Amino acid sequence: MSAATRGVILAVAAVVVGVLVLGQGFDSNDATLVTAQAPAGDDGGDDSADASDTLDTPEPDDSTGTDTGDDLNDPADPVDGGASEIPDILHPANEVRVLVANGTGVAGAASRVRDSLVAASGYGTLTPTNTTSTADATIIYYAPGYELDARQIAKTLNAAPEAVGPVPAEVPVDDLLEADVLVVIGLDFDGLQ
Repeated sequence: MSAATRGVILAVAAVVVGVLVLGQGFDSNDATLVTAQAPAGDDGGDDSADASDTLDTPEPDDSTGTDTGDDLNDPADPVDGGASEIPDILHPANEVRVLVANGTGVAGAASRVRDSLVAASGYGTLTPTNTTSTADATIIYYAPGYELDARQIAKTLNAAPEAVGPVPAEVPVDDLLEADVLVVIGLDFDGLQ
């Protein structure tokens, strides 16, 4: 299957998922915040990625609005009583701390993506890591104030705009290393060959 065909299929799938998420994400009685979260859980020890582990794409949080206060990098969380909204601005690439995590099981995938981000745009990258489980889809997570940077990274990597979302409460890596943007390379990533 050609890259263009895979791209069209991925775009159609993303639109369908987007419509379904938006259709379920709003309640007619009140406005609720919908956040992307990776599923919780660990397979019980081995932190290396294998084919039996999966990391799904972000799903809306259907909580009742009760905040546990465990949001990472979120001083602007209104539920936590944090400061005012952090504005999204496009930071200079060398000031954005990017962590690339390999969720594919393909050796060296995160390093190759990190190297391409540095070569293409000069992003300040952290030492690549592995996800705690296999990732079916590539996802680019951002800390508050870094959404525009994450979207720019998605463009650089030819990832779908729907693959960009806020950092979930439970990150799919052992240590986020204070990253501003977390790039999870999934099995759908084109640059694995």
